Amino acid sequence: MHKHTFAEYLQALADTTVPEKEAHLCTQIARLLNEEGTDYPQAIRYAQEAVRLALPAQKGEASYQLARALFMQSEVARTQEAVREAIVFFEQNAQPQEVGKCYNMLGALHTNLQDFATALDFFEQAIAHNEATKNHEQLGRVFGHLAVFVRMAMPTKNILTFYNNLSEDALPARKAFIQHNMGIFYRQEQKDAQALEAFQNALSLLQDENIKYKLAETSYQIASLQDLKGESEVAFHFYLAALGQSVEEESPERIEIILYYLSHALEDLKGEDEDTADLRRHALMLIEKAENLGYKVAQSAEIDTEDTENPDLAYPAQEEPAQNLDFTSRLAEVAQLQKSLSVEELAKRYAETKDAEIGLIWLKKLLSQYNQAWFGRKGKLETYQKAKAVFVQDLENQLQGTDLSSEERATLEKIKTELD
Repeated sequence: MHKHTFAEYLQALADTTVPEKEAHLCTQIARLLNEEGTDYPQAIRYAQEAVRLALPAQKGEASYQLARALFMQSEVARTQEAVREAIVFFEQNAQPQEVGKCYNMLGALHTNLQDFATALDFFEQAIAHNEATKNHEQLGRVFGHLAVFVRMAMPTKNILTFYNNLSEDALPARKAFIQHNMGIFYRQEQKDAQALEAFQNALSLLQDENIKYKLAETSYQIASLQDLKGESEVAFHFYLAALGQSVEEESPERIEIILYYLSHALEDLKGEDEDTADLRRHALMLIEKAENLGYKVAQSAEIDTEDTENPDLAYPAQEEPAQNLDFTSRLAEVAQLQKSLSVEELAKRYAETKDAEIGLIWLKKLLSQYNQAWFGRKGKLETYQKAKAVFVQDLENQLQGTDLSSEERATLEKIKTELD
């Protein structure tokens, strides 16, 4: 399929005076400028013109391209405004398959602001929308962002737990992208055996579900890991598959580095039988096809273990984030005695007794639920804050009583100080 160039779009724009055609062409020009990353101010101007001229059904994509350009210019408030307008337009014009990418952008935006709880809420919405509409490409892009997000937002020890929790009751497409992300994580941790297993799981799921997105990259990762093991013939087959998938999609992702490895693997391919000869012919045909598309053999053999497809997110910081909303209770012994009680049981016991020590344990458990949650954090935070407000008011009421002993009053004052 022919992909139009910037010059072709400009010429078509000059040749038309029909507003909806102008809007479409301005949107496509903005998209190309965003993808090339060479002139975001110009992308903003074309996208704004597209929004102005667009029919209602066109306004969602025009607003989304405007948001992309504003995002890359670090225009936070204007990005939020544009992407929310895009969501409204997509929903009003029965384009639900496009909504997920908007929430993905908001997740990336809040990740860069280090507002990780809000970012995760938006990523959760992006996953839900893309799964519901079977938009596997955009679902894969969300997980591309999540691969970076986890490195920025979580201690390393929590990342696999996060992915495992996310896999529970998941549909096959989501499981495929989770396995791919786990492969990326294991490679970053230099755990090649686990990485290979995760990528093999991802490939099997992608093939079973006939999902082409990430297929080439997953095959490439398997090939490079097999290469590291010294399994050159196995690696050759996967390099060949990766190149074929990339060329078929006319995707620039990894093509040049795949060409590098495939060219070198071709030199080492042993055997004179007909099957080996067929492999050589097929490889040479694909290399020629890729070169005809304008791709050249890369000069570097460096293996990239990052998900390079999502430039929206800042490179992950290496520091582990401080725990938020945490306090240390002097009543750890009491909490240990009460650890068998659920949050609901503690809430009921506290409501019946108004025992401040039980109330404090109840708050600590609510707080723990919030701190350990990766999805639904906003609701858990609201539950904790409401419970804390009730508890603090109860403490105030008890402290106003005249029948407290000095020891009881001192205990309540210390608990109140802890909460402050």
